[in-house]
Amino acid sequence: VYYWDSYWVVRGLLVSKMYDTAKDIVLNLVYLVEEYGFVLNGARSYYTNRSQPPLLSSMVLELYTATGDLGLVRRAFPSLLKEHSFWVSELHNVEIMDNHGRLHNLSRYQAMWNKPRPESATIDEELASKLNSTAAKEKLYHQIASAAESGWDFSSRWMSNSTDMTTLVTTFVIPVDLNTFICKMERDIAVFAELIGEKATAELFSQASKARHTAIESLLWNSEMEQWLDYWLPTDGNCQGPYKWESKSQNHNIFASNFVPLWLNAHNSG
Repeated sequence: VYYWDSYWVVRGLLVSKMYDTAKDIVLNLVYLVEEYGFVLNGARSYYTNRSQPPLLSSMVLELYTATGDLGLVRRAFPSLLKEHSFWVSELHNVEIMDNHGRLHNLSRYQAMWNKPRPESATIDEELASKLNSTAAKEKLYHQIASAAESGWDFSSRWMSNSTDMTTLVTTFVIPVDLNTFICKMERDIAVFAELIGEKATAELFSQASKARHTAIESLLWNSEMEQWLDYWLPTDGNCQGPYKWESKSQNHNIFASNFVPLWLNAHNSG
């Protein structure tokens, strides 16, 4: 089982009316959250250091929409709260101040790993052999694993030099798609909370979704290009406190991820 691949599998199963199989896949992912605190990249022991794009709430919602299975919603709900906590934790959260002095919180990919990936160790070691110091190699391994967490492994989207994979800086990128997925997760959790009578939680996550939507529009939207752009944080590590937004730090290259807010209709939320 791989995490975000499962979303497309579940959608196909629902179209095929294989509801029990779709539910079993979702319950497998729910179990991973119960066991590890987040959905692993895949259901293997060496994936316990990273996740993938968070689409579990979308799977639960699509299954509920197709079957009306409120029991599934109740079973998955605690795990969805736990997964949300993982993605907004200090590990992933970044605070950025916009041009109007308003503070926003967005998330980034950040694997908990700085060694060659067990499933691709030879490839990672060969790439790192271009670097001289152990510290530089460990930083590269961390960026490689974080790029794998994104599901975009590998893309020039994460590189400061698009022709050189040793320049991966995944953890310094605020991704459009990740934050759109989390925004939708927050909206989904609000819906589920209403369904099971958790009014206070529904309001909390409705407000969280609106705040993230505002952050996406304030920091990632580019009115000249009329699309959302990844935002690059400074890589020198000298920032104290919130980052200050600068237009030049948006990545002006065009990627499919720039349009994920349209796919999820998140531009009309809030």
